Amino acid sequence: MAVVVLLAGGVLRSGAQSLPVTPSSQAALDEATRLDQVVVKLYREGRFQEAVSSAERSLALREQALGPMYPDVADSLSNLGALYQGQGAYGKAEPLPVRSLDLAEKALGPMHLDVAASLNNLAGLYRAQGAYTKAEPLLVRALDIREQKLGPMHPTVVTSLNNLSAIYSDQGEYGKAEPLCVRALAIREITLGPMDTDVAISLNNLAEAHRARGLYGKAEQLLVRALDIREKGLGPVDPEVATSLNNLAGLYQDEGAYSKVEPLYVRALGIRESALGPMHTDVAISLNNLAELYRVQGVYGKAEPLYVRAHDIWDKALGPVHPTVMTSLNNLALLYEEQGAYGKAEPLYVRARDIWEKALGPVQLTTILRRKGRILDSLVDNATALRAHLAPPLREQFDQLTRARTELVARLYAPMDPRSATDRAAIIAARARVDDLEAALSTASAEFRAQSEPVTVAKIQAVLPWGAALVEFVRYHRFDPRQAQPWQEERYIAYLLLPRGPPQWVGLGAAAPIDAEVDAVLAAMHGNVPTETTKAALQRLNALVFAPIRARLTGVSHVILAPDGKLNLVPFEALGDPQGHYALEKYLVSYVTTGRDLLRFAAPHPPRSSAVVVAGPDYGPLPSPGGPGTVSFTPLAGAVAEATELQRYFPTAPLTGGKATKSALAALIGPAMLHVATHGFYARDPGSPLTHPAPATLAPASGPRAPPPLADSAKSTQRDLSRGMFVDGGASPLLPPLRSEDPADGLDRAGLAMAGANQGASGIVTAREIAGFDWWGTQLVVLSACETGVGAVRSGDGVYGLRRALVLAGAESQVVSLWSVSDSSTRALMRDYYGELARGTGRAEALRQTKLRLMHQPRYAHPYYWAAFIPAGDWRPLDKNVFSPRKSQP
Repeated sequence: MAVVVLLAGGVLRSGAQSLPVTPSSQAALDEATRLDQVVVKLYREGRFQEAVSSAERSLALREQALGPMYPDVADSLSNLGALYQGQGAYGKAEPLPVRSLDLAEKALGPMHLDVAASLNNLAGLYRAQGAYTKAEPLLVRALDIREQKLGPMHPTVVTSLNNLSAIYSDQGEYGKAEPLCVRALAIREITLGPMDTDVAISLNNLAEAHRARGLYGKAEQLLVRALDIREKGLGPVDPEVATSLNNLAGLYQDEGAYSKVEPLYVRALGIRESALGPMHTDVAISLNNLAELYRVQGVYGKAEPLYVRAHDIWDKALGPVHPTVMTSLNNLALLYEEQGAYGKAEPLYVRARDIWEKALGPVQLTTILRRKGRILDSLVDNATALRAHLAPPLREQFDQLTRARTELVARLYAPMDPRSATDRAAIIAARARVDDLEAALSTASAEFRAQSEPVTVAKIQAVLPWGAALVEFVRYHRFDPRQAQPWQEERYIAYLLLPRGPPQWVGLGAAAPIDAEVDAVLAAMHGNVPTETTKAALQRLNALVFAPIRARLTGVSHVILAPDGKLNLVPFEALGDPQGHYALEKYLVSYVTTGRDLLRFAAPHPPRSSAVVVAGPDYGPLPSPGGPGTVSFTPLAGAVAEATELQRYFPTAPLTGGKATKSALAALIGPAMLHVATHGFYARDPGSPLTHPAPATLAPASGPRAPPPLADSAKSTQRDLSRGMFVDGGASPLLPPLRSEDPADGLDRAGLAMAGANQGASGIVTAREIAGFDWWGTQLVVLSACETGVGAVRSGDGVYGLRRALVLAGAESQVVSLWSVSDSSTRALMRDYYGELARGTGRAEALRQTKLRLMHQPRYAHPYYWAAFIPAGDWRPLDKNVFSPRKSQP
């Protein structure tokens, strides 16, 4: 919770207009000061209900003695508001900090430190209600006031950093939260020393950010250090030591290390009972935690009295309708249900539900629209802010990051001995350097980040075109309070939003069978599988994820999909109905990370340079066969011919051969349009199967990952080249395994081959490098290569690969591929696609029309040839000035 400031009063503000104080009014003020001290004491003890009457009396005395508009009245308003908030009485609470803020601003000016305190308190109330979009700008403003008045290293600035990071953590925006925690910790270590007890607070906050991302090893180190600081600085029985014990125990419980958990919870409970008294709310927290541990282990006899006692403390301290009381009722009901005592459980569940609905309100699609993909949004915001405010120090940091990324690529894609500890250590060090620089720049960019308007369903509906529907897929863990382990299997759900009417939702069922059908579809696309067999796989997946929502798409011709989980890797337009028709034949399908993207499309950036084609790089001589992990790229005749055919749509000659370099891509600044035709790749973990066969030879019919025969003909004797990577001997690239807790490593495994790629890393450009390019204002990027739309997938946050990199680089829309593509069919598809674009057809509709024509050619009827490329981002037509004035219509 944001830190709420309770004041004990007693001193009239020096900046306020002085008032004559009579003996009677002075006596009233003295009594108000005494009552404020009582309020603070009761608040700290968690006795909110008892404190309310004293706070109400203090407010009345100050208003009587000073008048309702005197700034010292703001203190009493803030205190009473904090108490109502502590009871969960948000309706009573909100007018008080609002009035307190108004008084402070009028009496003291908008940049006074007391105004920052009032902003902080009001934000704390909004956070408690889940109104994050109201809380965030208040906390940002409070931070700005404190930095300007106190300097960037003041302890009060740390409080603001912590509160702002907490808001982001609540929303799952850990990419924004973590840099603030890192900065807060650094300030305290520098100004207070590494063993100060306030440093322990920052260590705990940063540990919580790591824990939320599943980085348990990092979190444990920080929590152990925080515990050591508190024990040495405060003694072994201080309540803050109990907090550290509780946090460390919670981490171990998340990991399932129950033998480590119980002694920590027991010790924390003993400390709190002794130091705070048996009825303090912190004691209730320890009781509840210990009870939950026993319940999970099935030791119900120990759990029940602890749950009952915790509920009794909260009920008396917070009142019967507080959300925390709701949680305690739910926990106790679950315990009874697990023991079969349904008569005891049901009334508790009913009461908990009533509190939930009254205090917190129903769950809506709004939550999904605000939270899904927030980490990507955070990174995009950071990149925008940095490019707009690159002062010399930041520019140097940015340059350092660019060099560090290049060094990492050089080490990842250089020949290496898989048994060499030295090579592995060098890669780990290079990765750490990139991580540190990215974190530092992320922190710096927070100072420039523009505030966005709250996202609402109404705003999304307002920009939805007629005839379109937004479909938000969400992958989530099912929660069943009746089970010993309430968090059950993962499932998919689809939310539908049309230009009019309320949101709708459709449950799609367990995620495992859906993911299995996704794998089957991708295997059919990669393997030597006949068309009818592939269509059957597409029909099975359609039955699970698209058929359930079709009945709600009456009057819809454009489906805007925001996939989640493995559904990010599926071309929905290729899903087939039982009659054998593809979705492509009825719907325009385009893709976004989240429906929130539609608001971004409404404010495009203008291009800053002309459209460019980069194609058919000269990869250099093929390396000698037989070397471990040798990566080779064969020339692509189709890519060179493709560039020649597309040249009429671009104002300058294409960059081909030796000119198609990594540095040429990096030098582009906001080109209106960019087309890249080359080999693309996404390197799997060592030991996993390769995506691509040897491109220079015909693979046997039973060989791994062979593209389907042309027109499914057994007479076919020649195979298309694929625009992907070949690793000699069928071995995987010798990249270190992905860090399972960090899908961002997928950015190192996705890339494009540029000139000189067969000679080393200088010819490889990775997604992580592309993410740092400045392509803001680029209306369309087409990656005419293999697997440019795949990568590491994390639920709620899209695909970590080239697709993500293009968004971070600033591209408004992208055409990317989901598997290894054919050189010849890709050339035909691209030729037709640009013809449609030049006629003014929308970016997504142009690709749809091209696919329809391609799929009706017997040579390319298999979905492998036409379904790989998908349109992501803005679907509307390109600006007319994007194309060369000398273009001609096909």
